[in-house]
Amino acid sequence: MRHGERNNTIGRRGLFIGALAALAGTTALAGCSTEPADTPAAGTSSAAVTMQHLGLDGYGKLRITMTRSEALATGDLITSPVSTVGDSDDYSFLGGPAPDPSRMAADEKLEKDVEKAEKAADAARAKAEKYRSTHGRSAEESATSAQLSADSAKASMKSIEATTASIERMGERLTAFLNAGGVSFTGDVMTTIAAPPKATTAEGVARGSSLEQLKTAYDGKGLKSTSEGRYELPAAQPGWTLTFDVEADKVAYMMLRATRN
Repeated sequence: MRHGERNNTIGRRGLFIGALAALAGTTALAGCSTEPADTPAAGTSSAAVTMQHLGLDGYGKLRITMTRSEALATGDLITSPVSTVGDSDDYSFLGGPAPDPSRMAADEKLEKDVEKAEKAADAARAKAEKYRSTHGRSAEESATSAQLSADSAKASMKSIEATTASIERMGERLTAFLNAGGVSFTGDVMTTIAAPPKATTAEGVARGSSLEQLKTAYDGKGLKSTSEGRYELPAAQPGWTLTFDVEADKVAYMMLRATRN
C-alpha cells in the first residue's frame, strides 16, 4: 500500500489486508507475477548484499530491534520506499529495485478509489435503511424502498470490485517484495526482513536448498512446520520468527518476520 500510513479504512477491507499480512511469503502469493517495472537503483550494485547471512537477529547491519530511522542509517537500504501498500512501507536493499513514481501514484489512486467506493456504499446502505425504517408500505413507498435497496446493492458491488483490485495489487507487490528481498515497516516499526535471492543463512541454507538440507541444517534447533510449505524457528527477539517457505521441496523464500507487534 504501503505503507503515509495507507490503510485508513476498516471493516471488510481491513480483514482482507490482515489476511494478506498473515500470508506474507506463502506459496499462494508466490505464484503471482512479479513487477518488471522495478529496476535496480542507479549507481548501485547488488554485490553488497549477496554475501550477507540471514540470522536469528537480522541481516547484514540490519537488526530486528531497529526502528525505521535506525535501519535506514545503516546504509543497507535505499532511502525511499519502493511500495506503499496496506499499512506498511517496503524498502529495497541497496542495489535492489528502485521506486517507480508512476506505479506508486497508480497504487495511491487505487487506494483512494477503494476508500471513495466504501464511503459511497456505506452512504447508500444507510439511506436505504433509514427510508425503510421511517416509511410505510404503500405501493409508492415500497417502490422507492426497492430502488434505494437496488442503489445500495450497486454501490456495494462497486466497493467490492475496488477492494478486489486493491487486494490483487497487494498480492503483486508482496510477491515482488519477496522475490527481490527488502525490509518492511509499519510506522516506525520493522515487521519483515525478506532475504534477497543470493542470501544464505550461517548454516548454509539458501533459496533452492532442498527441504532435507533445511531440516538437516536446523536439526535440534527448534525448526518446526507451522503450516503447509512453511517452516519456522524462534528468532532472537520475542515475537519474531526465522521463516522458510518451501515449494516443491525446495526453499523458495527466507525471511525474518514479526508475528506480533
